[in-house]
Amino acid sequence: MSIVCWILFMKNQLAVGILSIIVGNLFWRLACEIATIIFRMNEQLSLIHQELKRSTNN
Repeated sequence: MSIVCWILFMKNQLAVGILSIIVGNLFWRLACEIATIIFRMNEQLSLIHQELKRSTNN
């Protein structure tokens, strides 16, 4: 009986391990995408700021 329980436990651990790898990769991808969006927003805001400075000086 203990061998059957051990096999079921190992299958459960394998499923949890695979699921954690998938969820971890999705979380990392989301974090990287958010960082990319923030840097792009900063770049666009800097361009807008430069254009406003240029238009007010003329």
